[in-house]
Amino acid sequence: MTKETNDSQAAEQAKSLPGPGRILKARRNELGMTVEDVARATRLTNRTVLLLEADHYDGMPAPVYVKGFIRSYAELVGLNEDELVRRFEETRRASVSGPEPGFRFPSRKRTSTILILVLAVALLFWIVLLLVSPTGEEPEPSNLSPVGNGYVPPDRGAAEPHEMVLEVLAAEPTWIKVETDGAKPVHYRLEKGQKLVLRARARFNLLVGDAEAVALLLNGEHYPVPESPGKTVNIRIPER
Repeated sequence: MTKETNDSQAAEQAKSLPGPGRILKARRNELGMTVEDVARATRLTNRTVLLLEADHYDGMPAPVYVKGFIRSYAELVGLNEDELVRRFEETRRASVSGPEPGFRFPSRKRTSTILILVLAVALLFWIVLLLVSPTGEEPEPSNLSPVGNGYVPPDRGAAEPHEMVLEVLAAEPTWIKVETDGAKPVHYRLEKGQKLVLRARARFNLLVGDAEAVALLLNGEHYPVPESPGKTVNIRIPER
């Protein structure tokens, strides 16, 4: 006889025995006690007592607490605490001993078919993305907009001669005030993952709400941000 057969038989035997809750309820009725009497004496709620008596443990705390509830109840009505806790453990093991009768795990062939279908859908989705964005460039976030007057500088492609291109990459939500070539400052709010492309001929003057929230690329090269986590920083490019 295999171990699986023994476990199955033990589980069936545990299911056929009355759970601790049924035994406690029967004893309470013998003593003429109400649910309220038990709840008051054990300092449990009426709902907890009813769940215990129904052997319904899904909506209750961790098993270690349930065992404590059973012991308190058993002591109150004069039953063997250890025996009822043992029955509770057997009931739990029987309920999680394995899949329900009639349940079958998917076969390897079926699993492989599902995996192939998932990969095919992912490949199709990737092809559609390539067709929508043939240049391969990441589109600017549509909800990136200035606060107040101003505009999002358009991406004009390659930089003009003697023009600086500054990319602001947001690692976390933050705000930024931008002044380019002495023009009127423009405020932006950046969400995590958004990118702002700025252009200037002479200089940038940035005020960033959180220094740790952004990364900068100047003409494609990493530009250092002052290390002031959580603090507002002023960044001038080029530095004066």
